[in-house]
Amino acid sequence: MAVTGKLINRFGARKISFLAGIVIAAGYVMFSTAESSFVCYIAAFIVGIGYGSGSMIPVSTLLTVWFEKKRGFALGAATMGSGIATIISPKFLTSIIEQSGVQSTFLLLGMVVAVLATLSAILIRNTPEDKGLLPYGYVVNESNCIEETGVTIKDAFKMIEYYLLATVAILLGLTVMPIVSHISPILIQSGYSPSLIAAMLSLYGIGMLVSKPLYGLIIDQFGILKSNTAIYAFLVASLCCGLFIDKGPALPYLFVLLFGIGIPVNTIAFPIWIAAIFGKKDMASIYSTIKILFTLGAVLGGTLPGIIADLRGTYLPVFIIYIAVVIMSYIIVQYLFRDKRQARHHAQEA
Repeated sequence: MAVTGKLINRFGARKISFLAGIVIAAGYVMFSTAESSFVCYIAAFIVGIGYGSGSMIPVSTLLTVWFEKKRGFALGAATMGSGIATIISPKFLTSIIEQSGVQSTFLLLGMVVAVLATLSAILIRNTPEDKGLLPYGYVVNESNCIEETGVTIKDAFKMIEYYLLATVAILLGLTVMPIVSHISPILIQSGYSPSLIAAMLSLYGIGMLVSKPLYGLIIDQFGILKSNTAIYAFLVASLCCGLFIDKGPALPYLFVLLFGIGIPVNTIAFPIWIAAIFGKKDMASIYSTIKILFTLGAVLGGTLPGIIADLRGTYLPVFIIYIAVVIMSYIIVQYLFRDKRQARHHAQEA
């Protein structure tokens, strides 16, 4: 992530996405041949390199360039795959593992990723101009040319808006990703069977599948301030259900469903926020730094739920902390976008 923005600016998102896919495929192939834990560590490291450079950063950069209008819906539609995978892949992969083994499954995954990476390189272009087109919804100016508006990453580092958004990224990283990692242990501690937990995780995937394009439509239709209130409301409601998860049979289902609906704040909101404040001139570089801070928050907060659960014998204190942190991040981001025109004016001045 630290270098992906610069690489995209130099070589284009198309090439970086392709190379990232090949790196991920290579990591899966290494997993398929691993006969020691050391090789597994190396394979995981390689997959991490591909995932860090080939996931949301080039995708968000491409869609920001290709869509002037309906950008929120485009981001939502492009990221629906994670929801589909959460619903379908556990059963599908488990079946392959039972029939052919873990190593063959990793090899199959590597082949699938390599094919998809190749298709993306064939089909995708870095800009609409490469195909003689204009961005969707773009209105040309008097000179009939496309203006690349926005600020550079150096200018962004001089703006208070960058540091406010960076704070939001760290706070959401501390909360959102650790919850994703601990959904199963939380439900296990509440006494639910593995089969029922699998059904609940599918419900989580359905929430993601529906909410990502819907959240994008809300952004496009009602703007950033109102869409922020909507997505944060689902996050807080989910955490409240988690806080009282043992108080009613419906609460675990609501917890995972509402969390699935609220999680697009991780994937869709940040590219929209960055483009609105800083423009698309240096979108890849700015987004890569924000994504690093989000990931740093996730790494720092990843062990917190487990530590608290071990010390207190319950995950409930975690939800109290997370509700406070999520509300804090909401206050900051709404302050940041209290007047979008003012933020844009600051960016133009910088």
